[in-house]
Amino acid sequence: MSKKTAKSQNKKVSCKENEIKIDLCLEEDEIPERILIKGKVADENLKPIKGAIIKVTDENFNPLNHTKTNCHGEFSLYISEEKIIINAEHKGFYIFTSRVYLKDEKELQNILIKLSKIKQVQNILKGKYIYNFKPIKQIEVELENTKDKNIKYTATTNDKGVFLFSNIPIGKYILSLFSNEYCTKKIRICINNCTKFYNIGIICAKRKMKFGTVNGVITDNSGNPIDNALVVLFDAKKNVPLYATYTNEKGVYLIGGLLPGKYYIIAQK
Repeated sequence: MSKKTAKSQNKKVSCKENEIKIDLCLEEDEIPERILIKGKVADENLKPIKGAIIKVTDENFNPLNHTKTNCHGEFSLYISEEKIIINAEHKGFYIFTSRVYLKDEKELQNILIKLSKIKQVQNILKGKYIYNFKPIKQIEVELENTKDKNIKYTATTNDKGVFLFSNIPIGKYILSLFSNEYCTKKIRICINNCTKFYNIGIICAKRKMKFGTVNGVITDNSGNPIDNALVVLFDAKKNVPLYATYTNEKGVYLIGGLLPGKYYIIAQK
């Protein structure tokens, strides 16, 4: 027989009221009925799986109870909900999830959970591109096989500069970055049977942006355009030639891809 316990409200004894009365009703606590669930976890060949995690939740996946299987793959736990979901997990196996209704207690004490092995272990490459200790966002990354150019993967970095490749076949690869603003060396990566997870960090440098242009018209003393005149562009600071071109029939020349700086030209016909 369970004991009944309760606590009354506080009442004060004073000089004016030195007689008090305290009544209390003992109500029986409603203890939910607990049901024992027992079972076994095994692989597809019915070989017991030791250390598998069993987690029971309600229909909204709120946790109720959990345990692990013993060396015989057996487990047992108590629950009080009528409608539950049983989840089972072990490394190297797919997760098992099933809804259970507490109707037949015999069935609840003889549950057999079969876990299927993950047949293909994924090779995963995770990396992060950074510049000046900050992530480089939204840039395209390519992973290309060195022997078979048709085996090629692309990804885009997220807001934290992170990219991810999965299911990579065994082989040798080159990791490249496609960006007009940043540059880095191509990285050689060997995917093998020994390592299943690869994690790398890459520090980038900023490219020297070539965005300037110079153009003009070459004319004679009378102001007539000179066709096919040689135009050589020089670095004014270093006094060295950088680029040569020829004018068109209107005497016009155009040179692009210049870094910030001072330049001059020499023309000849």
